[in-house]
Amino acid sequence: MSVTIEPIPFFETNYTWLLYEEETKNALLVDPGDFTPIDSIIKDKHLNLQSLLITHHHSDHTGGLRQFKETYSCQVFAPMKERDRISEATHYVQDMEQISIGFAQFIVINTPGHTLGSICYYDANLKILFTGDTLFSLGCGRLFEGSPDQMFQSLQRIKSLPDDTLVYPAHEYTEDNGRFALSLAPNNLALQKRFEQVKQLRDAHKPTLPVLLETEKKLNPFLLAAIVEEFTRYRKAKDQF
Repeated sequence: MSVTIEPIPFFETNYTWLLYEEETKNALLVDPGDFTPIDSIIKDKHLNLQSLLITHHHSDHTGGLRQFKETYSCQVFAPMKERDRISEATHYVQDMEQISIGFAQFIVINTPGHTLGSICYYDANLKILFTGDTLFSLGCGRLFEGSPDQMFQSLQRIKSLPDDTLVYPAHEYTEDNGRFALSLAPNNLALQKRFEQVKQLRDAHKPTLPVLLETEKKLNPFLLAAIVEEFTRYRKAKDQF
């Protein structure tokens, strides 16, 4: 079995992640927030879209749901805690629930903070994690609904996953996050190297994602924060950066 994972950029910074099996052309999407640009790629590749995975209710992650569901009759997985905000879902999922979607088997991880119902999808066999707006490369999501303690605990859960997990966030924020991380640790040589790599990728109009969780554990200030108070200080500083 050969599974391909590709980013589909839309709006200014969003990524929908497209997963498909080469042999069968069966496909799934993560956080499809805009129908037209994503659908054109599905059609160009002659894919059989079967499933949509939603991490949280914000419109830039759910904007294409109704049209995809009507066009492809696909199943839609969304957080149980946000069922009142995501009416198009066919399956509402809870913490540690297992989802089998043909070529992928995901475990749902509750990660409140960005929103109260935010979830991540983790496949231990493929070693992939879709984090929505909870964890970014060198950063984390703003606290629109949850508390600093909730987000800190959510990041601890992500941090407990294996180092060789590939992290797939839903936004291309790495360069801006890198500038903030360097403001906290300007002499960190590994961080400087990562930031230069990021700049080269962005100058070439290439994605900086996915990223190894091992890299994030070493360089992301929000994962390096040892206690809630330290995390809170970083989050407030990033909000004003």
